Amino acid sequence: MMAEVPDKGNVAYSIADLRQTHVCEFRMVPTGDYTVNRNGRRVPVMQGIEYIPTACGKLPESEWARLMEAAIEREGKRDLLARIIEHCRVHCAWIRKDEERKVYAMDCLSSGAYKHWKDFEEEKT
Repeated sequence: MMAEVPDKGNVAYSIADLRQTHVCEFRMVPTGDYTVNRNGRRVPVMQGIEYIPTACGKLPESEWARLMEAAIEREGKRDLLARIIEHCRVHCAWIRKDEERKVYAMDCLSSGAYKHWKDFEEEKT
């Protein structure tokens, strides 16, 4: 399934463009494969995909993470992201996988949530 993203040509998205604007959508979509259920019926195999609504359209989470990582690199906030990931590793016990922790940290960076953490010191440049 194609993402519902308008084409901006060669212009790169910024962190502000990719900031989440609404609650995420979760949809089940068919993979194209079929299986036989216990009643002998042929049913499609479904896959769950989370879509993140942004100012530039609804993006699948994997596409959003790829674009957000590129925007963070372009805007020179790689060190800040690393510090947010480390903070999440220590304080967010419910996030167990490194990739999920990274996506959560990118969301915190884009929304500015890290600015309100009492025990997080933002480096002044």
